[in-house]
Amino acid sequence: MRLQRLLRLDEIQIEVFFARQCAGAMLGALVGVLVGGIWMGVIGLGLGFYLPILGWQRRLRLQQQQMQYDFPFMLDLLTLSLEAGMGAWMALQLCVQHLPDQALRAHLQKVLDELRTGVPRDEVLTRLANQVDLDEMQAFVAAWQQSLDMGVSLGPLLRQQAQQRRQERFLRAEKKAMEAPVKMLFPLVTCIFPCTFLVIGYPLVFQLWQAF
Repeated sequence: MRLQRLLRLDEIQIEVFFARQCAGAMLGALVGVLVGGIWMGVIGLGLGFYLPILGWQRRLRLQQQQMQYDFPFMLDLLTLSLEAGMGAWMALQLCVQHLPDQALRAHLQKVLDELRTGVPRDEVLTRLANQVDLDEMQAFVAAWQQSLDMGVSLGPLLRQQAQQRRQERFLRAEKKAMEAPVKMLFPLVTCIFPCTFLVIGYPLVFQLWQAF
């Protein structure tokens, strides 16, 4: 199911989401017909069906940005817990308790819940990487699986990843700072500059009009 992969929902969630799409389409069609007739009803039908997809994709992008921001903190917590002598899953549980109440914490809590119900470890980690769909999570899951399968110490791997994630976060912030002047150019040209020219030019035009 392409929509399921696009929105990263399970089978039950995708059925609920499709029901919401149908309800939105019917509501949009009804409002469109009442406002502007048949053609507006058709437009409302399309908008009501596709707007939930756009809204969910925007929500996923915001969640991914928040997870990228929280990732270095999570890795630091795990590293400190592992170096203090905790086991991997106990360290993950402690990490979940201290993470901010955001999407990353919810995903990790889901991992712990599935492990308690007896889901195989490899399946849980693979599902986590597929659901989050971030390069940071792919590298984290790969390091975790390598540590569990080969007996490699996980602490140094996570410490290295934490440094890398923190550097990437700094580079993203620097990129956004460099893009800010470009994004400000459009409102400056369309809104602020015309008003400034109007304020400056009106007295001159008024004086010339009085003179002639």
